[in-house]
Amino acid sequence: MEMNSYMIENFATDAVKNYCLHTSKIKSYIANEDKEPGYDGHLKIYDSISQTKDDYLGNIPVQIKGKKAKKKHPSLFKQNKVNKRDLEMYLKDGGCYYFVVLINENGESQVYGRQLLPMYLKYKLKSKSKSVTIEMYEITSYKDFYDNCIQYLKQSKKQANPIEFSINKKRNQKMTITSPENIVTDKNGFPLNDFYSFIHINDSDIKVTVPDEILRPEKFSKLQKGSIYSEGKVIYEGNIRFDVTSTYTSIIIDESFYLTKYNESKKAKYSLLPIKNIDRYLEVLNLVKSLSNGGEFIFEDVQVILDKFKLDKSIDRLTSILTQFKQVTVETDNLIKKSTIINDDNIEKQLGEMVGIIKIIKNKEFNAYNMKKDKFYKILFGNNNFILWKYNNVIYNVFSDNFLKRVELVVDNETMLAIYSFNTSFMINTINFDFQLIEKYLKTEDFSNISIQKWNYINNFCLELIKSYDITKELGFLNIAEFILSNIDIKDIDSTFITKINLAQVKIRKDERLESDLKKLLVELKSKLKSINSDDASLHLSIIFGSKTEAMIYFENLSEEELGVFKNYPIYYLYQKLL
Repeated sequence: MEMNSYMIENFATDAVKNYCLHTSKIKSYIANEDKEPGYDGHLKIYDSISQTKDDYLGNIPVQIKGKKAKKKHPSLFKQNKVNKRDLEMYLKDGGCYYFVVLINENGESQVYGRQLLPMYLKYKLKSKSKSVTIEMYEITSYKDFYDNCIQYLKQSKKQANPIEFSINKKRNQKMTITSPENIVTDKNGFPLNDFYSFIHINDSDIKVTVPDEILRPEKFSKLQKGSIYSEGKVIYEGNIRFDVTSTYTSIIIDESFYLTKYNESKKAKYSLLPIKNIDRYLEVLNLVKSLSNGGEFIFEDVQVILDKFKLDKSIDRLTSILTQFKQVTVETDNLIKKSTIINDDNIEKQLGEMVGIIKIIKNKEFNAYNMKKDKFYKILFGNNNFILWKYNNVIYNVFSDNFLKRVELVVDNETMLAIYSFNTSFMINTINFDFQLIEKYLKTEDFSNISIQKWNYINNFCLELIKSYDITKELGFLNIAEFILSNIDIKDIDSTFITKINLAQVKIRKDERLESDLKKLLVELKSKLKSINSDDASLHLSIIFGSKTEAMIYFENLSEEELGVFKNYPIYYLYQKLL
């Protein structure tokens, strides 16, 4: 259909009117021919289809341009040669909603809009040329059209006559980033909109929201749990992160594999990241092999077409080492659990340490790693350790049934659980440490009427657990200590007092209120103490009860030797916190 300029203009204004009509909440006052300089009319916005005075929200001036189009355009359209004098007029009037309607030969239209608000107008007017280019966003639904108009009214109020004063951006102000228009993206999902930022100042003398600047995103990131498909079948499930820019898309699989594909190209480059989880990494390596065959892949909802690519020889080496490492750790009573996260950022160092573990456990190359004696060994792995026991050329996982059933602590012919000999360095940053296993063995223990000797070992173990919590903030340490201390039954008054002091320490660290019965018991026990120094007991009680001044007095009276001993106990942590 042949169209002249009159027809194009009428098609354009009718398209905008049609959007207004279908919202049921917008009245359009638009001329079919330009009557007013710079404007084609205005829109009255209501919050109800009744469109009464009570429903009225505001008025939006509009400018509409029609253009003939031979083909469908993408969601971002650039309107060239917009006169700066028009922009100056819009700025004086507080803004304008600018529409461009593309009409094809069949009279079908695409409606694009741009809210020419004060911040954007000032930004465009900085240009030294007489005309500027305006980026327009396609509006494809009546709902988006109405929502955009509502946001226009809100933004125009925010940006109208802003308070002018100097802002120190180094201060810790809150910032809001928003776009008043429907978000449009390219085919890779990258947002094409400009965004406005506002700074919220909330001081004692002023509370105000100030327009800041226009932001254009350079990268868009999205993390989601999802699936990867090939030929309609799921080939991988896990966490998928997308980093999308206007020129490339990067896909990061479970923080283990990094694939970068440049737009308009089937070629991609990949890199393997440090190992975080053994089982997951083996799955990722299998995925890499599938991707190397090329083809069409769906990463959740993103289609990626890849050319076939050659795998690096290191993939086979990686797979072999990880498979052997997993096998020896399983055979050593699950030395590393399926859920274990490895903290290290050097993949070659990780592989070297895995090879070392394989040589020690599988090949029994003890001399090469200075493991000649039968004893406990702390083996470095990443930023953590394995605690192992070597006996008669066999390696045991210390935190396993196989070890705890075979090995007991024997002191003066009295046997007790081997775990009572564990100190803080055994428990923190230890990959094979197992809370559930320790709890299982403790639940079989009889803590009633225990000997002073056994109590000493158990109490020291509880202190090590509390120290471990103070370092790591891992609640499991406190839970174990609380279970033990709550169940200990010993006739000795001094030992009972220390047990209850340590139980109170645990409860304070767990932010629990001390029961009045426990407080009364501590005071009662203090009055019956036999060997414990009264001032020492008072220092502990004042810290537990939160008596800062009293605690400071007793603390300052400690001798140099007593001070050194006191600082080695976890009660000192609570004293520092009290201050």
